[in-house]
Amino acid sequence: MVGSVGYLIKEAIWSFAILLFFIAAGFGPILLFKNLIRYHLLASPLAGLLLVNTATLGVYFIFQVSYGTAALCAAGLCLIASVVLWVGSGQSISAKDIAVSVAVLGIVTVCFAGLSNTAAIKNGEPSIMYLDGTDHPVYANVADWMRDHIQGLVPGKDGPRADPAHPYESLPNIMLNSEPRNGVYGFLALIGLIRQLPSIFAYDPASGTYLSGAVVGVAAVFARSWFAFTVLALGLSFSSWYDFSHLNYLGKATAYPATLFTLGLFLISRKMSDLRVVLIILILCAASALLLSDCGRASYSRVWAVRQY
Repeated sequence: MVGSVGYLIKEAIWSFAILLFFIAAGFGPILLFKNLIRYHLLASPLAGLLLVNTATLGVYFIFQVSYGTAALCAAGLCLIASVVLWVGSGQSISAKDIAVSVAVLGIVTVCFAGLSNTAAIKNGEPSIMYLDGTDHPVYANVADWMRDHIQGLVPGKDGPRADPAHPYESLPNIMLNSEPRNGVYGFLALIGLIRQLPSIFAYDPASGTYLSGAVVGVAAVFARSWFAFTVLALGLSFSSWYDFSHLNYLGKATAYPATLFTLGLFLISRKMSDLRVVLIILILCAASALLLSDCGRASYSRVWAVRQY
């Protein structure tokens, strides 16, 4: 029991620390929406996560560097941009709002750290939990390839091969070259890098971290009072997002919250004429689109055909 509690605390601290970083990366862009969002800090983790993830993919594919280098460059750029936007906005946040926001985020993080890392907490070591289906290794296969290899927009000599003699490379070949869902693989690779875990064991921590940021982020965009925020956060916590994440639908579990989050920002900013706001929304739209696509069945069929051939 003591070991289980200790592992839960460890996972919660990791998730909370990662979300604090994403707050720093997303706080400046969220401030562009000014008083249209009441809970800036709680909306920032999901914004920062989506921005950093998308920027990492851009650096990785365009400049053909390692995924770790791409992540460091993207994180630095997003942090600098966030600080510049924060200073330029001239806005401040009260100590009370900071304390309440941190407390709320902490509570949600502990809950999802416990729910998403049940197997690891029970075993006392990195493990995976699945409710039904076993596609977790599929995501990990592509994520590990991205972490271990350099991949450009035009397939290079280090690109994965569609070769029956190299079955490990078949899925990365399809997903990285013709499947527009690289955002979800990139996110899993990003969390695996941060946690220094193989991507298969980073799956549950990634789910818990994302869901924590998604619940408070979507609620923060739509809520105008703490009562409304609480109702929305509770409703989202009991939605299908958690089920999706452990039913091997990581793309759905990440894309659906991102889509609602971006839609909320779009709706409240329709009367704003700030080009920076338009740019942020466009990036978030791209981030959401990169998390899920309708090409999955066709891609899997092609992989199966390659293996059979």
